[in-house]
Amino acid sequence: MQHVLPKGFHKVRYYGIWHKSNAHHVSTLASSIILAAILSGRPITQTGNEDPPITASKLKCPHCGSDQLILLEQLPRPRSRSP
Repeated sequence: MQHVLPKGFHKVRYYGIWHKSNAHHVSTLASSIILAAILSGRPITQTGNEDPPITASKLKCPHCGSDQLILLEQLPRPRSRSP
């Protein structure tokens, strides 16, 4: 049963530039962008995907306003269930 996914997984289909028929075009474009950045001497950085830095003002208790937070337990993320 090779086409049956494990429990908890769902099939992902890609369209547009992420379709497998466009993989060669995407890799060629990525290579040319990296090469251009290397030749220009500019550092390669990601933009738009970084989380903003956590500041002390964001780490306050929403109930009492105290800035002393203690992690007691880390709960696991709930797994999505298929219909």
